[in-house]
Amino acid sequence: PKKDYIEVDATEFEAQNTMNRAQVYESAIEGMLRQQDDKGDADDGRDADMLPFMHELAFRLHTQDGDQFRSFGRTFLQEALFGTETAQAQEFKAIWTTRLLPAVCASQFPLLVWEPEGTNDIFRISHLSFQEYLCASRLVRRLKGGGASECAAFVLSTGLQKIEALLGSDRYQVIVQMGRE
Repeated sequence: PKKDYIEVDATEFEAQNTMNRAQVYESAIEGMLRQQDDKGDADDGRDADMLPFMHELAFRLHTQDGDQFRSFGRTFLQEALFGTETAQAQEFKAIWTTRLLPAVCASQFPLLVWEPEGTNDIFRISHLSFQEYLCASRLVRRLKGGGASECAAFVLSTGLQKIEALLGSDRYQVIVQMGRE
């Protein structure tokens, strides 16, 4: 007899068509960055520049000393991202000043939020989950690129002696989990 339906193994279908948490955030962030780049006047290939900037921003925010690791201002950007004479620092400064800052202040870049406070401009990544994903993604990319010593330094900078101890830390647990995903 002819079947009018296709048999599907639900477990196999789910395994092939389900995104893990890291994949969901990756897809969302790539979409937001693509949308931001589409607002430009020309297709100049600069969309790829923003992701490394966001990786570095999230990593530097999340690994800074103190309990406050979400909000940042111009001083933080200068010290953490723009403070050296490297090509990357100059590129990051250009990305921030010419592309991201105007979009953020106009509420046109959903990954970053502007919170004006008098004469100070305070910014933050719009949701902690995005910051955690970007930080984890940066660590994984560096680890795959031969940056094991940098990743080990990250673990030591948290004040913990083993990477397993990060799982018990509220601040780093999700980063380690997403890194594994």
